[in-house]
Amino acid sequence: MSTALDLGIFNQAFWTTLFEGQFFYETPDFWFNPKGCFFGVHFSPILFLLLPIYALYPHPETLLVIQAFFISLTIIPLYFLAKIKIRKYSLVVLFLYVVYAPAIFLALFDFHLEALIPALLLFTIYFYEKKEFQKYFIFLLLSLSVIEFVPILTATYALYNLLREFASAFKAKNLKKVVKQKSFIVSVLTLFLSVFWLFLSLFIKSVCNPYAHPLPSSFAHITNPRQWYLIPEYLRTKLDEKLLYIIELLGPLVFLPILGLPELFPAFAWIILAYLTDYVPYFQITYQYNGFVIPFIFYAFIKGLERISLDKVLRKMNKNILKKALLLSVVVSMLFSSYAWTKYKADKRIFGHYDPQHLKLLQSIIALIPPDVSILTQNDIFPHVSNRKNVFLSSPNETFEPDFILIDIKLEFYKSPPPYPPYIIFLPNFLRKHRNYGIYAEADGIVLYKLNWTGSPVFYEPYVRILTYKELKLGTGHTAYDKSSYSKRILVHTKHDATGVFWFGPYELFPPGTYEVIFRLKVSEIVNETILILDVATNLGSKILAQVAVNGTQFQQPNQWENVTLTFTINVPLELEIRGIWASNITNIYLDYILVKQIAV
Repeated sequence: MSTALDLGIFNQAFWTTLFEGQFFYETPDFWFNPKGCFFGVHFSPILFLLLPIYALYPHPETLLVIQAFFISLTIIPLYFLAKIKIRKYSLVVLFLYVVYAPAIFLALFDFHLEALIPALLLFTIYFYEKKEFQKYFIFLLLSLSVIEFVPILTATYALYNLLREFASAFKAKNLKKVVKQKSFIVSVLTLFLSVFWLFLSLFIKSVCNPYAHPLPSSFAHITNPRQWYLIPEYLRTKLDEKLLYIIELLGPLVFLPILGLPELFPAFAWIILAYLTDYVPYFQITYQYNGFVIPFIFYAFIKGLERISLDKVLRKMNKNILKKALLLSVVVSMLFSSYAWTKYKADKRIFGHYDPQHLKLLQSIIALIPPDVSILTQNDIFPHVSNRKNVFLSSPNETFEPDFILIDIKLEFYKSPPPYPPYIIFLPNFLRKHRNYGIYAEADGIVLYKLNWTGSPVFYEPYVRILTYKELKLGTGHTAYDKSSYSKRILVHTKHDATGVFWFGPYELFPPGTYEVIFRLKVSEIVNETILILDVATNLGSKILAQVAVNGTQFQQPNQWENVTLTFTINVPLELEIRGIWASNITNIYLDYILVKQIAV
């Protein structure tokens, strides 16, 4: 359930740095970062600190443990902040973080640097509140080192602190004193350091990757004054999803962070930018970008609770208002988590929805690939072979011929991008141009091609599929109960039904090979006429791969199940229809199942 983007990217970048003498080299971003240096995509010096940890066990699992550690580590600064502001209720705040849906999703989606931000920024905020400025600057630098957007967050946080200092001095009618205070100087230094770090990040990105703009393409219209006229249109685009994003961020905490609106201010540095794009992952809680806003949402939540506890009017109205606000937050947060879990089908991301036996076969075939060869493979296999330099998500150039090509038609990213076009389109075109590939291994829709291979597969399990009324779509006719059938339900075309298509489908992908198709049929009467035309087709029925006309005399007895067989061959994975393309109405025709059995690669 993991992908090249981004678990595979990071694993390959760490691996190539340690073992290949390459500087955080990764290939999935070749389409816009042809030098392959990750710092041409994101400026993230914190990777150097993570490198020794990865070296202890250089595998993708290590990155997932690092991510889980940092997301969990957030509870420590959160606890200390809450203990300062609301004392005995601090543990409730920790519980709210643990069940907070945006934090849960941050932990589930591959490995992303954004997962490091909440803990580091909350430590930064905590040490500012405690006036421990040496520790503050240590965590500020660590936060800035995560990714190039963090300087915008820290600059906004510095502005908030400066405004807070000025407001306090204005209230005390002593504006001159504020500029001499250490906290004021620290905030000014933070502002300048953040601006400097931002420009440094963009400069280093442009040095490592001079072929692309240092800012993401989603923000191109914001940085180009000639395109500012597009901004109102971008604001309106997907507005319902953008509003839902705010609800899913603040709703679990009963919108109490709004009571800490000044402290929430830095979070809007990200939210506003997300609203000015049409890139859906920026404003959905299932992606990694929650890491930008989580620290400030919880900081504002704690400050909002503090204001409730200190407000004399509210305390006079209700002595237990803080306790009731927290209890309401707990109930609502759990409801939001349940809702988000169901809506976004998070259980699939955790537990998977593939056959365990299929995944064992995939691991067995991956194990056949030597460590020092080049591989071209799809998005959801890439992380499993990313402990090498020469593994690619897409072909780096038109003449490239990898040593191996590994696909799995049953995994999501055979059909879906990235890359563009997806493998379902790319692979047949590639194999037509490069005819020097043979099948080295094949099982259950997993196909491993090897360059210049002409022998038999070293590992092979025939692909077998049984199609019943559940997988097929009915044309004319109906379903009926039949206790003698394979699934106890069958497809029926009677004398009273119009002639024409009996069934069609299943529109499923089948791996390359020669197949035997067995149709289990019976008729109510033996007649000497064509009663049914069967075929196998592709390209939405426009290309017939095999066809047979069934005469009623082919059946030995009426009302007895008998087999009709045809064969066909496909050279690349294809989406197939296996149809009863025409049925007569001179006898009742019954279909039990269709057995599709691979008999050779």
